[in-house]
Amino acid sequence: MSTHKNANKQGEKILLGGVAAAALGLINAKPQTVKAANQNGTRATKKTVRRAVKTKLNYQSETGSETEGETATNDDHTDQDSSSQSAGNEDSISTASSTASGSNQNAAAGNTSDPSTIDDAKANKQEASSTQFDPANAIRDSNTTISSTWEDIPVTFNNGVLSLGEKGKTYTINNSDNKDISFNNNISNISGADITEIDINAPIAIIGSAEMLFSRLTNLNTINGLDKLDTSKVTSMLWMFFDCKKIVSLDLSSFDTTNVTSFNVMFSADPSLTSVDLSSFTVANDATTMGMFVLSKDYTSSLTKLILGKGFKFTTTNGRPNNSLQQPGTWVNMGEGDGSLTKGTNQWSSADFMTNYQGDRDHDTYVRYTGGTVTVHRQDEDGKQLVDQDGKEIPDEKLFGNISDSVTVDTSKEIAGYKFKENKNSDIKAFISDPQDITLVYSKSKTDNTWEGVPFTFNNGILSLGEKDKTYTIDNTAEKEIGINNNINNINTDNINEIDILGKITINGPADSLFDTLPNLTQINGLNNLITSDVTDMSYMFANCPKLVSLDLSSFDTSKVAFFSSMFYADTDLSSVNLSSFTITDDAVDYSLFDSCTNLTKLVLGKGIKFTTTNDLPNDSLQQPGTWVNMGEGNDSLTKGTNQWSSADLMTNYRGDRDHDTYVRYTGGTITIHRQDEEGKQLVDQKGEKIPDEKLFGNISDPITVDTSKEFAGYKFKENKNSDIKAFISDPQDITLVYSKSKTDNTSDTSDGSDGSNSSNSSNSSDSSESSTGSESSTGSESSTGSESSTGSESSTGSESSTGSESSTGSESSTGSDSSTGSDSSTGSEGSTGSEGSTGSDSSNGSNSSNSSNGSNSSNTSNSSNSSNSSNGSNSSNSSDSSDGSNGSDSPNSSDNSNGSNASNTAGSIVNSPAAIAPAVTVHYQDEHGNSIAPDRVIQGRIGDGYTTGAETVSGYTLKTRPDNATGFFINSPQSVTYVYSKNDGQTNNSTTAPAGNQTQTDNEPTPIPTSKKNKKKKAIKGLHANKQSKKAPAKSIKGLTANKHQANHPAKLAAASRKLNKTSSSDPQKGKLNQNSRTDALPQTGAEKHNSLAMLALGGLALATALGAAWLERKKD
Repeated sequence: MSTHKNANKQGEKILLGGVAAAALGLINAKPQTVKAANQNGTRATKKTVRRAVKTKLNYQSETGSETEGETATNDDHTDQDSSSQSAGNEDSISTASSTASGSNQNAAAGNTSDPSTIDDAKANKQEASSTQFDPANAIRDSNTTISSTWEDIPVTFNNGVLSLGEKGKTYTINNSDNKDISFNNNISNISGADITEIDINAPIAIIGSAEMLFSRLTNLNTINGLDKLDTSKVTSMLWMFFDCKKIVSLDLSSFDTTNVTSFNVMFSADPSLTSVDLSSFTVANDATTMGMFVLSKDYTSSLTKLILGKGFKFTTTNGRPNNSLQQPGTWVNMGEGDGSLTKGTNQWSSADFMTNYQGDRDHDTYVRYTGGTVTVHRQDEDGKQLVDQDGKEIPDEKLFGNISDSVTVDTSKEIAGYKFKENKNSDIKAFISDPQDITLVYSKSKTDNTWEGVPFTFNNGILSLGEKDKTYTIDNTAEKEIGINNNINNINTDNINEIDILGKITINGPADSLFDTLPNLTQINGLNNLITSDVTDMSYMFANCPKLVSLDLSSFDTSKVAFFSSMFYADTDLSSVNLSSFTITDDAVDYSLFDSCTNLTKLVLGKGIKFTTTNDLPNDSLQQPGTWVNMGEGNDSLTKGTNQWSSADLMTNYRGDRDHDTYVRYTGGTITIHRQDEEGKQLVDQKGEKIPDEKLFGNISDPITVDTSKEFAGYKFKENKNSDIKAFISDPQDITLVYSKSKTDNTSDTSDGSDGSNSSNSSNSSDSSESSTGSESSTGSESSTGSESSTGSESSTGSESSTGSESSTGSESSTGSDSSTGSDSSTGSEGSTGSEGSTGSDSSNGSNSSNSSNGSNSSNTSNSSNSSNSSNGSNSSNSSDSSDGSNGSDSPNSSDNSNGSNASNTAGSIVNSPAAIAPAVTVHYQDEHGNSIAPDRVIQGRIGDGYTTGAETVSGYTLKTRPDNATGFFINSPQSVTYVYSKNDGQTNNSTTAPAGNQTQTDNEPTPIPTSKKNKKKKAIKGLHANKQSKKAPAKSIKGLTANKHQANHPAKLAAASRKLNKTSSSDPQKGKLNQNSRTDALPQTGAEKHNSLAMLALGGLALATALGAAWLERKKD
């Protein structure tokens, strides 16, 4: 029995020892979360990563892929990925720079054979830059307005339209250093691929290079305001419109290119470009124009029209011919330029065009055709060429077109003295690749007569008066009848369809009934050749011409005319009359001016017009029904719709000095468009001024078209409350359009703290908190009770909103000789208005509480419990570690309710409108003379986030100056950080060393990301840090406490230590050094738990050996 008991005791001891060893082994094997020994794991970087997950904007960064378990390696993945991202940015920029540089050098040298290699480089660049912000994958509201800058010029972007500058202002871009100022690479928050239209609103002068200005805007189809671009001091237009795949037409006739030395590949890779106006271009003797319109073999050129001026030339390089034009077909001059050759004089292939063109002789509009020329010969019945009225041969006509286009021969063309008889080549129907000839035969029908001494010809309904470049005078001071109807012999005036006044004809005296009773007259050409300055009577001048539709009398001088009565009587088809130059004197008579003009709908009236009365009788010139509305088209005219008069009111109210304008008559009642918000208030513009109502005019039964696509900044169309109104009626009508507010000015707006929140909730805490204000809080408390105790509470609360305030609150305290109780809290809010403030307070007793208008956060270290109670959206995560013991004994009793300050919110957190993407921070590496010695780095983030930069290792150089803004915060304007290096004397130094007085970190390491824009106030930090864990305590107690703390609450400690480190660094560089005497101040080193692990293993082994030894001794006794 005794043996059995002993055996049981031995078994119990062996089992007890095994359990102890297993427990210690499990404790030792628990995954550790240990960060590498660096200073990058700050709250700012963590918040940036968290935002990348919460927002719809996709950064394609791997920094967000870290999971909780992955951090238990020797390196911090978050920091490592951040570094990788920076490196990736640098590589992509370097690649792009080298590609552009190499391409520019090749283009400058004339090596422009195939731009497809540039497209490949572009693709490589995009792939290499995948860690940067990818606008192509961004999801934006189509009505969002983004505000940014381009080379310090304000820009806005909405619905694909990029607007540059503000009206009334002028801008200058000094690019003498030939940097990249392209839109594609230099406007933050806007992707070049999203731009479909560019509007230049104000004059912009560019000094120096304009290379690649519009390049790679692959969806751009329209550029408005190019005449506002001052290029008189531009030196290079290399690649200026390169790879604009959807641009169709460019009018560059306002460009001054006298100082430009390179036009190479200016329009290369633009397959949709059909028309370019280069009429103002001057190509200097030392300039090059190689490859201007080159396309890769993958595209077919659409270019069919070029307008070239006197200063243009196609240059050659090193004896090689120009390769700008490679399109098939024939380039034909159109004879449209001032002093240009006759149409069809030049008919060149692309190669001949570049070889033969001489600007002073050949300047013109050129159109490319693929079909052969069709020549039209006009001959009489004897086979002789037709002649004009001066006896000169009428030249052949040239027709141009593309293969398979139909050939149209105008046989209705009137030639004085001839009548068309037949087309001898009527079988020619379409263009082919070869030239073709068509002969038209005419019979003679020339008659020679005079009208009041003016020669005329009549053929096929056309009455031609006088000869070009000749002058005639008709003296009618005797006041005889000179009307055409009664004074032209051998012609039936009913057959006159058209009158062409070819020579200058001056009439002295009355011109009444001049064109009266020509029943089939439809138009009169050359009325400006009729000199009326001495005419005294215009009564019935155009009366009884029922088919006459329009008359432009703006050239008439009526200062001596006394009678206008019935001037247009019974012109029933007459719809439009321009009387803008008319002067009606006080003694003139203009009764029944438009009597029976039933279709008259448009009048252009000048300052000298008046509707006179006789014997107090009202004027009866206008009797048409409806409303006459001024169009606001005249010089200094009233706003459209100011005058809305009946015919009677127009004659009564019209005052020429005030009311001169174009008037249109409508029979329908006016439609008034009211634009209101959802509260019924009238819309306002960006200046706060009400947007006026819109007036629509039309005739009865005309459909009503309401433009709901019209954009108003800050609003989005919602509904038409009167969508049932479809057509004009006789009465006025009102339509109300309702718009919802959608104003976004490149910043996130918050309302009552409900938008723009970044929140984290601890899912393991005893109380869950709900957030709507977007505040963040994390609290970690540590407590130990024994011969020595230290209690530290750390809290960090950050909120973001659009109020733009920045504040920081930190409280620290220490109490007791052998114990210290301190709380360290920081509260910061970031916004767009930029006010700043900081406060500091001291608190004690180990409690940490922060109260604001919208939330509270508290933690108590009692029985290891955590409580969080916040309202209106404070987020908190609380952790507490407590250890009770006496006389150095280890008695672990702890609870860990913390998920760290970055715990994700899993219960009811509302996340809206993340902070706006900030303009980039560019890091430069230069020598003492400002020369770049390493590729620039570009860092992107969100407004308010911290950024960090680091020096580069440059062979042969030593870092001389670390910039003051090596770390900082992203703001709403671009920033530059410049590291300055000194060159080594005859030595190659592959590493850089920190200058004296800098922080202890090496210069190649990234600088810590700051956590606040204002320095934190330090009141009792030294006491807290010195006393927190530096008191000498029994080794076993400390060792046990340390082990449990590192394992149970490591994430909270790590976040707290990181915050302390950065807070100290931003306040004072010297204070930023790690306190080697304080275990709490220093970040845990990789492998810092190694000694504790060995101790645990040794302790477990000792326990097992003791148990086995005891069992052996008992057995030996038995």
